[in-house]
This record gives sequence, C-alpha cells and structure tokens, in this order.
Amino acid sequence: MDQPHHRIIVLSENVARYLLRGESYLSRSGFVLVAGAGGRDILDLAARERPAAAVLGFDLGDLQADEVCRSLKRSLDPPPVVLIVGPARPPEIARRCRAAG
Repeated sequence: MDQPHHRIIVLSENVARYLLRGESYLSRSGFVLVAGAGGRDILDLAARERPAAAVLGFDLGDLQADEVCRSLKRSLDPPPVVLIVGPARPPEIARRCRAAG
C-alpha cells in the first residue's frame, strides 16, 4: 500500500503559480501539492512531508535550485525525484542542475 508521503509533491512558489491555477493532472491523480516560498522553506517542507518529488524553478530567492536538489538528495531516504524547470541559459545553469542530480 502506498505510504502517505509518496503522494506529496513539493513545488517552488514560481512553479506553483502555474500548476495550481486550475485543477491539474497531479491533483486529479491524488497527489498533494505543497508550495514553499524559497529554498529554505522548501527544505523545511521536505523534511516534514518527505515528498516523492519536488518541482522547482531555478531561482528560489535565498538558494538556487541546484543547492536545494543536492540537499534533498543527501538528507532524505528515499530521496525524492527532483525536476528543475526554467531556462537553460546561460549553459552554466543547466550544467549545475545536471551535476546536482
């Protein structure tokens, strides 16, 4: 049976604005979507909620998404799937995100 935390997805605020506008596939599929205001807020939410996934914009204000990704992968077991969305320009951003896992 699915554990409750396996149905949680943490979103960054900039991603949540788009996904939470109307009913999304994720919410219709039974996922619980929770949004964090910045990188540290997302890390706090993830520690409490133990999400299956995180969908983040790159610029989170206080931290960059690659830093949050590395921290999530180190601190949670099992680690969540992390998707970082946004422009891949400059190329350094895409490289940092791939290196973070």
